[in-house]
Amino acid sequence: MKVKPTIAIAAMVTLPLAAYFGRQKLEERTLPPQAGFVQPFNGIAPAPFIRPVVPAEDIDNFFHVKRDSEKGFIYLQPHESTEGIARHLMDHHGAQLGDAIDAIEAVDRVTKQFNEKASTLEQVEISFQSLLKKERADGGLIERGPFNPKANNPKIEMPVMPLLVPGLRDYIDSMEKHIELTQSDGLVSPISVLPTALDSMTEHGFPFSLYLKDGMDVVPGSEKLVMYLDKRYGVVRKAPLVEISEPAGRFGKGGVNGVIITGPTIIITNKKMYLFNFDMHGGIKTEKFDSENQVPKRDFKRLLHLSDAFIEV
Repeated sequence: MKVKPTIAIAAMVTLPLAAYFGRQKLEERTLPPQAGFVQPFNGIAPAPFIRPVVPAEDIDNFFHVKRDSEKGFIYLQPHESTEGIARHLMDHHGAQLGDAIDAIEAVDRVTKQFNEKASTLEQVEISFQSLLKKERADGGLIERGPFNPKANNPKIEMPVMPLLVPGLRDYIDSMEKHIELTQSDGLVSPISVLPTALDSMTEHGFPFSLYLKDGMDVVPGSEKLVMYLDKRYGVVRKAPLVEISEPAGRFGKGGVNGVIITGPTIIITNKKMYLFNFDMHGGIKTEKFDSENQVPKRDFKRLLHLSDAFIEV
C-alpha cells in the first residue's frame, strides 16, 4: 500500500514537533529500540550562580490511559505536571523553553482530538493477553507441567508456530512509510511491522496510530499472535498480527495487508476504533470522562524560571 498523508491525529502527532526536532523534510530514520529512543544529552547543567530549583516530578509518559466509568470507552488524559513535561523535554531532548511549551500545547491538542474520536466511535479492544488466552484455548500453545517419571503419559510435543521473516523494507520507521501504509492505492504488502514509537508523542505514551481511508478496513476476526524474526536485533518475537483489506487502486488490484503490531496501537476507520496492546500500559484506571476538563489548566508563566535555571555548556 502506498499512502497519502494520514489525517487528523496522525498529522498532529508529528507536525507540531517538527521544528523542535529539526525536521526540515520527511526522511527515512532507523527505528528506535523497543523501549523507545533517547535523544543525546545536550550538556544542560545548573548555572553556578543561580540557586538550584527543586526538581519537578520525574515524567516518563506524557499521557494517562483511562477508561470511562459510565460508558466504558478508553480515553487519554495528559500529564498534569506542566513543569515535569517541560523539564523532561529540556533535559532529555535538548529543547528550549519555548519549544517545550509548544510541545505541551500539542500534547493537549492531540489529547482532545483523540478523545473526540474515542467518545464517538465504537471501540474494539484487542489485548495481547486476550490473544494469548485464545491461542492456548485453540491448542496453539501447550504448556508442559512438572515432569513425573512414574506417570505413564504420552510425550506432548509443543506445536511450532510458523516464523515470519520481514524484510528491512517492511519496518515502518519513517513518516513516509507510515503514509504509504495507510493510503488506498491498490498496492498491498504481506507484512508490515509497526514500531512502538515514531516521534516524541508515541515515545511518551500516545498510541501509534493508523487512519484508514477510501474503503480500507480491518478484516473482522483476523487478529492473531504470530512469531517473527526481528532482523534489527536478531531476536524472535511474538506479537499480534491483523489483516487490513484494501480495494483496487492506481497501483494494483488491492487485497489484504498483514500488519504486525509491536506496541499500543490504534487503527481508526470511519465507524470503529481498534485498540491493540493497550494492556501493555499495565492497569488502566477507571474514571469518569470529563469533556470540559480533559486537559489541565496550564500556567506557562510558572515555567519562566526554567530558562534562567539552566544554561548550555
